[in-house]
Amino acid sequence: MILILVIFISLSALFVFHKTNSTLSKNSLNLSKGEWIVITVCSSQNKSDLWLLNTKTQIKQKILNNRDVVVTGKVNTKGDILLYSDAIGTNPWDIFRLNMSTKETYQITNDPLGQFNVNFGDEKGNIIFAKSGDKNSPVPKISKIDVDKKYGKTLEFGSDIAVQDFYIYKNKIIALTFSYNEFITKRFEEQNESSKIKYTIMEMNTNGGEKKELAKINAMRLDSISLSKSGNFIILGGAGVKNTERGFYKLVVNGNKVSSLLTQEQLKKTNKIMEISQPYIACLSSNEESIYFVAVPSGTHEANFMGLTTYPNSLYCYNLEEKKLREIFKIPGTFIPSISFTYQ
Repeated sequence: MILILVIFISLSALFVFHKTNSTLSKNSLNLSKGEWIVITVCSSQNKSDLWLLNTKTQIKQKILNNRDVVVTGKVNTKGDILLYSDAIGTNPWDIFRLNMSTKETYQITNDPLGQFNVNFGDEKGNIIFAKSGDKNSPVPKISKIDVDKKYGKTLEFGSDIAVQDFYIYKNKIIALTFSYNEFITKRFEEQNESSKIKYTIMEMNTNGGEKKELAKINAMRLDSISLSKSGNFIILGGAGVKNTERGFYKLVVNGNKVSSLLTQEQLKKTNKIMEISQPYIACLSSNEESIYFVAVPSGTHEANFMGLTTYPNSLYCYNLEEKKLREIFKIPGTFIPSISFTYQ
């Protein structure tokens, strides 16, 4: 199934700073060094929560709860500030910032079109990047928000070039892009779900300049992009880069050779996994020995979450060297639609 993301933000966005009540867990957060994974969890009661997992200590803490929409978020490297997207009441999607130490939440944007997929531009969340669009165009772009200056602008690679996902690394934006016209033609006009799309991995600085092409990849779908902590490898999630496989891929930065990192077919052989959950999102551990992802355990039955009929799932860790699979996060009878991660 191809997921269509509906977009997002206008350049005339209003920036507001409303202090709101936080539903942060009363337990103090563990700020020891580690890899942070923010997990969106949806219940059959059509509510969603955000959980924070420290992959080294395995400490799990609920940081937002009982939301009426599917909230998503990301923490900074210290794990003490959360940026998240939420829609309160009948309001559109907006960006919020939660200080986990003071438990204070501030609404950053007030925009009629909304914004998603938030990323930190600095450690305090005063510079924010989000997947965005323009009210006059459906093509997804990247928006940059300066909280202090109350200013936002759209960064783009071309009028027809859509951004599927992006990652911020050392003042660089690494973006997974595709032709919006090609996507519409193949997926809607021709209604061909198996035809390959031409994806391009692009780099630009955080001001929108110094653009350059890193690699071209043909695939049935690519959902996500990230970099290893070393910055040497690009990690992709998707399907059909080589044949009909589904899973995760590794690409050497500035190289064009894509290799399979972990596939759904490999995981099925463990007899523990029925399928990898979509969208295909993965986090490579700091030491590059393990990969984190969401999948459906074997023997699971469908249920309804937020109006969607799908399978309850869990967060897993797969050791690439030892070829061992571990379930590291599960709330029975719930669905994880999204994860994000941050290296220390």
